[in-house]
Amino acid sequence: MLVSLHVKNLALIDETEVYFKEGLNILTGETGAGKSIIIDAVNLALGERASKELIKSGAEKACVEAEFDISHLPAVRQLMQEDELDPEDGLIISREIAASGKNVCPLNGTLVNLAILNKITDLLVDVHGQHEHQSLLSQNKHIYFLDSFCH
Repeated sequence: MLVSLHVKNLALIDETEVYFKEGLNILTGETGAGKSIIIDAVNLALGERASKELIKSGAEKACVEAEFDISHLPAVRQLMQEDELDPEDGLIISREIAASGKNVCPLNGTLVNLAILNKITDLLVDVHGQHEHQSLLSQNKHIYFLDSFCH
């Protein structure tokens, strides 16, 4: 479960923190309120391709940090252990995009490549929006859904 999201120097955002509650979280608001920037920040944390154009004008870098409660996600905990990442204190994904093009991504303080990040985050969040991919349609995730439902 996504617990919190910290965003700094991303698009029009100077700095903000968003907290999420258990269950369904929905972002609503008027056009231009910043919903898409928050979704972009979540997607960056999940391993989506980063573009230096997302960095706020005048800033050297943009940072996104997402904290997840993985206490009820044994598959995520197992993947983290396989990659020698300590899952005991949950999961904190940081992503830093520099104007130079450098992209740094630590998980719980340990630098990882995007392949490891994507492998782990595929099981964390399913972002739904107009015309967006839905993991429910992905056959390779059906067994995970069934296992999660049956405990």
